[in-house]
Amino acid sequence: SWDAETGAFTNQMYVTDNDLVDMMPTVAMDGENISVSWVRNDANNLVGTDGNYQIYQTAIPADGYQPEKLLYSTEDYVVEIASGMDDEGVHLIFASMNESGTVDLYGFSGNETNKLVSSGNPAGLSYADGMFLWQEDGSIYSYVPGAAKVNVLIGSETAAVSSSYEYVTNGTEAAVVWTDMNENGYQVN
Repeated sequence: SWDAETGAFTNQMYVTDNDLVDMMPTVAMDGENISVSWVRNDANNLVGTDGNYQIYQTAIPADGYQPEKLLYSTEDYVVEIASGMDDEGVHLIFASMNESGTVDLYGFSGNETNKLVSSGNPAGLSYADGMFLWQEDGSIYSYVPGAAKVNVLIGSETAAVSSSYEYVTNGTEAAVVWTDMNENGYQVN
């Protein structure tokens, strides 16, 4: 926690402490509830050529650490992950590269993992206002955890540059700002 008087963090702790590769941590908050999720490789392989990938999660209450919980395991290389939290709990979206080199996109909510519709190039996974967002093949998509379908927020005719978008809101209104690429170069929309 932050101590305003001393200008320093206090009561710091490790979320993991083992001899395996724990990577890509993502933090989600809902009020005072904090969740940390991460990817672990059981062969200590960072580049996806060996081992199994597991996605773990733990809650971090104000009074200490809770044991980690395994949420998902795959032989596919997990390349990106994002998390969010609401009244229903922790939600994840993650991309994993399969044997053919295609990147599949999955949503995790309420102990269920669902493969989402994807063309194989998702990037810039994020969570805001109860939904996940990402860029894929020039379009910006959204997915509400537990919903049956993926929505197109900004269509591919815009040619949004991968991971250049930003979701902004003032609590009442929201917008997506992104870098657009066209025959004249780049512009911010």
